[in-house]
Amino acid sequence: MRTAAPLRMEPMTYIAVSLFLVCISVLALWRVERVRNARLEEDLERERQLIKRDQDFADQMRRRSEMLHRLVDGIDDGLFIVGPDMRVMFVNRGAQRYFPPVSQPVGRPLLECIRDQRLVEMIGKCSQQSRRLREDFLVAATGDDGAA
Repeated sequence: MRTAAPLRMEPMTYIAVSLFLVCISVLALWRVERVRNARLEEDLERERQLIKRDQDFADQMRRRSEMLHRLVDGIDDGLFIVGPDMRVMFVNRGAQRYFPPVSQPVGRPLLECIRDQRLVEMIGKCSQQSRRLREDFLVAATGDDGAA
């Protein structure tokens, strides 16, 4: 079996071929980096769009919440929400008259805030039975002058 004779080049040709191969390698690396950067830019743009969408959604929910809060707060009838732990979660202006001893009932136990035991018992029943109850009764509330 014969072996091929080594390729002999002039020194300048060898340098030119070496430079050409280095340039090709650099261009290939540059192209790879360009593609990688383009993908990163696309990912970054998608993330920006998701953040914008989330911010828009949060703004929309905040506006809806504010509108609902204004609507509920404007109702003359008393409305308050009690959590499963029997703490007051929300009170509209109409319900403030039921909480005369406490200026800020939200977050406090219901028993601290309401003097009418019938109301506390009804809310306790609702909580225990996990269902709605409707019961009408009169509640003496203090007026603006402090009289009952």
